[in-house]
Amino acid sequence: MAGDPLLSQIYQFCSMATERNERTEEMTSAAPTPTHKQKSRPKGPKKVEYYVSIEKFNWACDLFNVPQTHKMEALEWASFFSSKATDAPKVAIQEIRRDRWG
Repeated sequence: MAGDPLLSQIYQFCSMATERNERTEEMTSAAPTPTHKQKSRPKGPKKVEYYVSIEKFNWACDLFNVPQTHKMEALEWASFFSSKATDAPKVAIQEIRRDRWG
């Protein structure tokens, strides 16, 4: 990315237009839940998801002077960036498993 300034600007734009959300995945248990002392606590690992925030996207478009005619293309780049950022941990785990067992 250091050699291509346009790619660097696209990355900066996409990271500014993207919002991060952490949520806890619910895990099912075979054991019955006790009826006494019901505590609400996380039951699974945290999952990080990225999505395009409309407010941040508009702000990034203004900051990078994106013309109205190119905003749809910019939205496609930001959406692609957020989906790949969300999938990155899963892809890394798959490659580690492939290296270990393959």
